[in-house]
Amino acid sequence: MQLHPTAPHNAYDQLMHNQPLPLRRTATRQRRGSLVIECAIATLLLTSCAVGLLKWTQNSAQLSRKANTHLAASLVADNAALRLSQSTLKDAATDARRIASQLTSPDGFIVTIDNHEFTTGNQGDAELRGVHFTINVTARDALVKITHAWILESPGKPLTTASATAAGETDSAAPAVTDPTQAEAGDLD
Repeated sequence: MQLHPTAPHNAYDQLMHNQPLPLRRTATRQRRGSLVIECAIATLLLTSCAVGLLKWTQNSAQLSRKANTHLAASLVADNAALRLSQSTLKDAATDARRIASQLTSPDGFIVTIDNHEFTTGNQGDAELRGVHFTINVTARDALVKITHAWILESPGKPLTTASATAAGETDSAAPAVTDPTQAEAGDLD
């Protein structure tokens, strides 16, 4: 009975088995070197993906904060417009200052309200008097929202008041949002 040395399992091992010893060592070193290069490339790809994902997450959070600030500013401006629409012509300037100071907060929004009186129509025929309010809401030294509101009154009797708010009905008993950090998405549903 003749004993044969163990035969290699695949073609590469068979080829290497038939090579002299120095060539086998070189091939082993080359395989180890290629493994290191593959690991380095995989690490580079993984790092690139992680950096891209991190930037995307940061941009998404920044966009969300801007949207929440804009929504809160819109709510403050609409609240001011609703309050002003309930004012009379002779109290318009006083009410505008009072409402602006109530809605302004040190760490949130700065609300300024400009008012301008006007008249429309002919002097003898149903002349309308009114006040135009421009409501500016500023956050962190940047103007976020501008809203307009009007009060109209005829010489004999007050007319219905008009407001430029595009939103639906607003509950006047609802508290005003004066801090953009309070205007989180869950709170506004």
